[in-house]
Order: sequence, then C-alpha cells, then structure tokens
Amino acid sequence: MGDCLQSKLVTIFLMIAVWPVCINGASAPAASQRRPNIVLILVDDQGTYGYTPKRGIARMPRLNSMLRENGALFTHSYVPTPLCGPSRASLLTGRLPHNTGLWSNTPVHGAMAWFAQYENVTFARHLQDAGYHTFLAGKYMNGYGKRPTHVPVGWDDWRGFNHVTYNNPGVSVQGQPANVSGYSTDIIRRYARDFLDGHATSDKPFFMYLSPKAPHAPWTPAKRHSSLYRSIKVPRNPAFNEAAETVRRRPSWLGKLSPLSNSTIKKTDERFQHYWQTLAAVDQLVGGVMSKLKDIGQLDNTYVFYMSDNGYHFGTHRIPVGKETGFETDIRVPLIVRGPGITPKSVIDSLVGIQDIAPTFLDIAKVNSADLPEGSFMDGQSLLGLLHSSGSLSNSKATWNRTYQLIEGLYGCYPRDCLPNGVANCDLYSQRTMKWSEQGTQSADCADPESWPWSFRGLRVLWPSKNQDLTYLEYCNGDTEVYDNANDRLQLYNLGHQRVGGGESSRIARATSSRFGPTEQAHLSAMLASVAHCKGSSCPGQSSATPTWLWEALRAKNESFTETAFQCFWPNYAIGHRPTIDWRESDWNPRLHRMSVNQSHHPRHI
Repeated sequence: MGDCLQSKLVTIFLMIAVWPVCINGASAPAASQRRPNIVLILVDDQGTYGYTPKRGIARMPRLNSMLRENGALFTHSYVPTPLCGPSRASLLTGRLPHNTGLWSNTPVHGAMAWFAQYENVTFARHLQDAGYHTFLAGKYMNGYGKRPTHVPVGWDDWRGFNHVTYNNPGVSVQGQPANVSGYSTDIIRRYARDFLDGHATSDKPFFMYLSPKAPHAPWTPAKRHSSLYRSIKVPRNPAFNEAAETVRRRPSWLGKLSPLSNSTIKKTDERFQHYWQTLAAVDQLVGGVMSKLKDIGQLDNTYVFYMSDNGYHFGTHRIPVGKETGFETDIRVPLIVRGPGITPKSVIDSLVGIQDIAPTFLDIAKVNSADLPEGSFMDGQSLLGLLHSSGSLSNSKATWNRTYQLIEGLYGCYPRDCLPNGVANCDLYSQRTMKWSEQGTQSADCADPESWPWSFRGLRVLWPSKNQDLTYLEYCNGDTEVYDNANDRLQLYNLGHQRVGGGESSRIARATSSRFGPTEQAHLSAMLASVAHCKGSSCPGQSSATPTWLWEALRAKNESFTETAFQCFWPNYAIGHRPTIDWRESDWNPRLHRMSVNQSHHPRHI
C-alpha cells in the first residue's frame, strides 16, 4: 500500500513539473533556459557630447535609467573610419575597413560594391544559421536605396529604409518598397514593439537591430520636440573655433581654415540644438524597447547594446560641423551595454572598437568561430569577458590585451595634380575634396584640394599601466599628427608637426613636449605600417606579443625596431578599384614613402 501511494505521489509530482511546458501543446522554455536575445540600437553620427561615466548621456533620461544605470559604459570605444558606410561594414563583419574594401559612401568604394561580396559573412547570417530569428528596422547601408527589393542575406524580418528621411521614409518591407507616413524614429519604435509582441512566447532567441537616422544631418526633430533645448550652445572650450596659436601646428588642410564667423557660430549652435532634439525621439525609442522587453518577460534574458556608427564635431578646430577626421570627437563613440551578468553602473576603460561588436554577438549566441563558413574571419574580439568582469581593468587584464586601435581614413582625397589622367571633375573621383562655405555647408571645390583632409592612417594608443595615451596620424601627403591625450585632452598641440619650443608659455605644451620625441614618432610609424594590413589574428589585441612590441616602440628600447618593421607608404588607390581587387598586400612596399604634392599622376608607392 505504501509503495502504491509513493508511486502515485511521484506521478502527480511529475505532472506538476511538466505542466508549464504542456499548456495548449506549447513547448516554450523559460527565458533562463534559452540562449540570450540580443538588441542593437545603432544611432547615426552621435558624438560623445554629454557622455560621462557617471551620468551616461546628457538629455537622454530613459537611456540612462533603463540602460546606463543597469549596465556597463565604455569610456574608450572607437570606430576605425569615422564615416557611416565603412563603419557599418566593420560592425556587420567584425573586420577593419582594409579587410572590407569599403572606404566611403560613394559607389566606387562604397556600399554598393560591398553588398555582393560581404553579406554572406555578416553576423546576421551567422546568427540566423545558429537559430536566431533576425530582425532589422531602419537604416542598413549607404546605397541600399538603389536596391530596395533586395533583402540581404541573414535577415528573417526586414524593414530596411530605402529612402532614409526623418519624415515619411521609404521602407522595404520584406523586399516590397512602401512609403510609410510618420516620423522615422517613431516608425522604428512601432516596428520593434510589434516584433517583440510576436516573440513573447517563442522558444527561439531573437536578434533585433534598430537603426534610426538620428542624429544625422539635417537634424529634423519630431514636432513634439521642436521646442526643446533652444538655449543650449556648443561647449566653448579652447578647441571650439580654435585660436591661431595652435592651428598653425596643424596639418596643411586644417591650418588653412579661417576662424568661424559670428553667423557660422550662430548656425552651428542651432544645429547643435536640433541634434539633441532628434535624440529626444531616440530616447523614447530606447524606453519603449526596454519597457516592452520587460512586458514580455525577456528583459533579464536580453543583451541591449547602444552605440553610434561614428562621432561628430560642432565648431571644433574651426570646422563648423562634420566627421571624417582622426580627432577624438569623430572616432570616439558612445557604447553602453546591459544584459545578463553585467554589473549595473559599471565602467569599462579598456580600448575597444566597433569591429568587436560582431564577435561579441557570436559569443553571446555560443557560436564557435570554427563552425563559421570558410572565409568568415574577424579582426575584432568578443567583449563578453570585459562585460562580465564588472568593468574592472585589473580583472580583465588576462583576457584583453589591446593597447592600440587602427584608424583608417582612406577616403581617396588627393591633391588635384594627383588625380588620374583624364579625370577633370573632382566629384567623379572623390566626394571628400570639399570646401566649407561661410554658412557651414560643404561645397565641391577642386581649386582648393587641401580644404578637406587627405587620406590618413593612424593609431589610437591607450595603455594606462605604461602611462601611454596617444593619437598618431599619417596623411598621404606626408603630414603627421601626434597628440598626448593624457595632457592634451582637446588635442590642441600637434607634436608631430614640430617640437614645442621654449617660447611656448602653455603648461600643456611643455608637458606634452617632454613626453614625445622624433624617435618615438618614427617607431609609431613603423608600428602603424606593420599592422596596417593585418588580418584576423594578426590585428591589434589578438596577438599576445602586441603589448611588448608597442612598449618597445614607444620607449625606444630597441633601435633596430624601425629598421626591421615596415615603414608607412600609400597604396595604389586608383579610381575603378573594387573590393574584389586584393591590393592590400601586393601594393605595400617596406620603404619609407612621402608623397610629393607636385606629382602629375595619382599617388603610388615608390
């Protein structure tokens, strides 16, 4: 009798145990039993104005309370190329621009040439193969509007903007173009809400990519936000409308800029106000997504990433508005992450890049790199170890050894005399030969080829334990820039242009002069050349030897280092090149090269 009762009790217990997964024939496991969901909110051209470790992002209260207060903030997050198309390609593939072949937003070296070759190696394809339900709403890649019926590989649900405007955008709904009425950020929020409602009880993890236009120019806010922030102005620090004392130390393109006029300053302040007004709707988007995740019971099982595709500047160094320079304003971006195992209010000071996002997603999804299709290498590293170490540098030392980030501004802008034979119109060759008008807008002007930055490569160095915090840039015309960011946060004193003389009265100038000399610059040039065409495991941070090499270069301990390493020179970057042409290694030559601006042909190595 006792055995019979025990048997019945066991049977009842088992029925109760399986009851939650048998209702209505469903087999949806609890949130904690399935792989985490992933949400990426990527904004367009948001710089680090108002971005602080303690407060998060100014004027975005929902983001700060729901994301920053419950997640990790990265203080040194960078993009290798501060331009939409190349940066988004690095995000999607986990590769640096020299391994995507994407240098600009234009057809020649832009997104249209990228689609066919690289869509098969994006994180979306890998996540889909791993069983994730993938969804995108908003901007995809520059040039997508020319192929609005195309649904890129790897996406289950597609709401890609083929006409990226603030109001009434064109949307490709599963490859069917449609005009949708409303404010674009609100439309994305509605798409996100509907998608999440449909996955409340799903047993399949999801990846959701939301990409609003904001705060990109022309900074058109939602009507409900048009009266916000009317009194704010661009911060008036010494870098704003920079003084002649420091401008003279700049590379040639920047040294020629005139001070901003009063009318340009007024216009720049107005644009700064509109910039924040557009972000008010983004803040509501973040709040709506977080609230919906909580409503469907998936908030605690979801990683949420907030990031920008590049930085931005307003009035800095005499440039009214823009990006695409190697300055900290343009290459540094906000990055805030919330998710399982992340300590609330944590701060991560390690040096990371947008190329690290894709491998992080695969790590979260438990995708083994060995299982990826052939040719699916990545230059970045997973951030998951940093995120789970509570942001403590001491805890993450063993797994994160990156001390420098490669910067690649290869926009193809060369002096007019260097254009290929037969190319008379600079618009046909490069959109980067620009001149700032008095109103603060761009206009093509071939007569002044130095009015916009020439192509550059560089290193963003950060090694706190060795007291190194530097930016090093080399331009295709031979100009160089070096900034000691620890003592010169606004990057006013270019140590690569000339040594600071005794007549300089600035305390910062004297401090930076004592920390950097010609030998260190030569070694950084060698280091740059040695990694400029890295691939996969040979890229910064992935080799255990990287910190030792860099330390030797910076401290000049090994005088033979420069002789044995590659020196900087520039590839054959002719019009007509496509990503399918692999010039990355064949056109490099281990000889020091400085291009003459009087060449009658376009730049080549010599």
